[in-house]
Amino acid sequence: MKKLTIDGNTAASHVAYAFSEVAAIYPITPSSPMAEVADEWATAGRTNMWGQKVRIAEMQSEGGAAGAVQAFYKGQYREMMFEEKSRYLLPSDCRMALTVQDALEHWTQGKLTETVRLFRQALKIYPQITGIIREVLRLLKNETAGPPQTAGAEFEQLAVQMKAALNGMVQRGQYKEAMSVLSQLLPLLPNDMELLKLWQLLLSRTC
Repeated sequence: MKKLTIDGNTAASHVAYAFSEVAAIYPITPSSPMAEVADEWATAGRTNMWGQKVRIAEMQSEGGAAGAVQAFYKGQYREMMFEEKSRYLLPSDCRMALTVQDALEHWTQGKLTETVRLFRQALKIYPQITGIIREVLRLLKNETAGPPQTAGAEFEQLAVQMKAALNGMVQRGQYKEAMSVLSQLLPLLPNDMELLKLWQLLLSRTC
């Protein structure tokens, strides 16, 4: 039996690719390598366990990625499961995707406080998806009124969640990912001593 030493993302990709006919990929930390290797394998003509070529659909945004997750589960469950009162019965990644889509919809309506609240909810449902953090920071940085003033307590609570996620990334040795998120969060909270200390720590680990 041939043995191969690979990282966890690549190992998971081998199994997922073998059982997939279509793969919707989006480079989202800390699992970006999964999308990359799936794309490489599909381009090289690698087939799944049924001898079929896997069709790759590359998402262009968090909203698209969330929509792909939702579309998959809509093929598995009855429509009534997606009603507000029944959502808690759905898998966590599906509930996260639904919540992200709700947040983005509120954003387009200019409801910043509700947007932040929903992103906080999404992080609670699926905290390991740091791409959610990236998306909310990207949106908030484009808010000319300044999110801390307009979102109030919701933004403060979201910041606490983001800092917890950042500390988790550091503990797992995901320094580059943490640095990327922190570089977007610091402009929103420039006087936060906890973030400044974390920035110094990351500089010492990545330089």
